[in-house]
Amino acid sequence: MTTLDLQLQRQGSSESEPVNVSVDRIANCGWTGRNEEELRKHIEELEEEGIEAPDEFPVIYPKPYHLITTSDDIEVVSEETSGEAEFVFFPQADTDEVYVGVGSDHTDREMETESIVVAKSLCPNVVGSDLWLLEDLRDHWDQIELRSWTGSDDERVLYQDATLEAILPPADLFDLVEEKTTEPTEHTAIFSGSVGTETDELVHGDFFEVELHDPVLDRTLRAEYDVSKLDWVVDD
Repeated sequence: MTTLDLQLQRQGSSESEPVNVSVDRIANCGWTGRNEEELRKHIEELEEEGIEAPDEFPVIYPKPYHLITTSDDIEVVSEETSGEAEFVFFPQADTDEVYVGVGSDHTDREMETESIVVAKSLCPNVVGSDLWLLEDLRDHWDQIELRSWTGSDDERVLYQDATLEAILPPADLFDLVEEKTTEPTEHTAIFSGSVGTETDELVHGDFFEVELHDPVLDRTLRAEYDVSKLDWVVDD
């Protein structure tokens, strides 16, 4: 089986320690909102872009295992792409631990009007280099805050702002992956699905920043990256 190894850092109570996270597959969960009104808002937001919601949800969109990175810049083929703030689970087979990270399921919005699976495979998923242990978060999970910022031309706008109460809880996401895939959850990078935006429409920015903030333990995970379009070939 093909595997990608990520060299990350686990945040502890007083210091960080390096950890190796193996990724055999990427499961992009979608339409995972708990609040029906907010979920409907997100559906309408995407429909305005010509992107249709599935007949049933939540769903999982598979992604090639190698399309996950901690890079601080990515290249895309379309000007109409955007990030999505998500938390990420990394279940470990050898220890039964689950690491929690933060990341972005960056997507080609132009291609999403034709195929969401293909659209997600045109861009990498970006994750931050730091992790937490899920076990340390269970008693205050819904209080954790998820935010993102984007923009262009030196403009930085708050793009998403919610608590994890807005997204299906960990147990439900693991059940979803087990129900809808043929592979074990171990070594699967599970992206949570995202929340609606604070803007009137999707923003195709030239950077994306996302953070997961724990107000109880007073610590934050971050990922940020620049976005540039592949434009070094001259058209005739």
